Amino acid sequence: MIVSSSQETTVANKTFLDFGIEISKLGLKAPVTANVNGDNKVEYEKSLTKGLAHYKGTELPGAGGNVFVFGHSGSDSDGGPYAKIFRNLNDLKNGDKITVYYKNKKYDYTVTEKKVVAADDLSPLNLTDDERLTLMTCWPVGTKDKRLIVIAK
Repeated sequence: MIVSSSQETTVANKTFLDFGIEISKLGLKAPVTANVNGDNKVEYEKSLTKGLAHYKGTELPGAGGNVFVFGHSGSDSDGGPYAKIFRNLNDLKNGDKITVYYKNKKYDYTVTEKKVVAADDLSPLNLTDDERLTLMTCWPVGTKDKRLIVIAK
C-alpha cells in the first residue's frame, strides 16, 4: 500500500492524539508508547526509537495518579529521531506548561518540581493520590550517571 504524505500526517496525528506529549517551550512534540516494561531493555529501547515511553504499572492520563514517562537526553545507540528528545528537559521551570493527549483528550499540566536523583532511585515511580506527570531522562545529558526528574500537576 502506498501512503501519501497527507495520509502519513493523518496517521501520525492519530497516533499522537492516542498518546502524545507537547512541550511548547521546548518545541517538543512526541508520541508516547503506553505500558512499556522499564525492566526490559530491549523493549524500552525499541519504544524509545518511536518517541517517549510510559512506564508500565504507573497511571495513565486522567486516572488520578502518577503518569510516568521517560525518554532519551542523548542516546549512545542509534535512537533514531528521538535519541535526544529530552535533551533540553532541564530548561523547564516551575509554572511551565506541558500538554498530554490521551485517547483524544487533552490534559494540561504545570511544572511544580525539578530534581536530580541517583540512577537507581526508583521513588519517582511511586504511586500517588494526586494526578501528576513525571518525566525522566538520563542526566547529565549524554550520560547514564543520574536521572533528571520533572514533575507537573
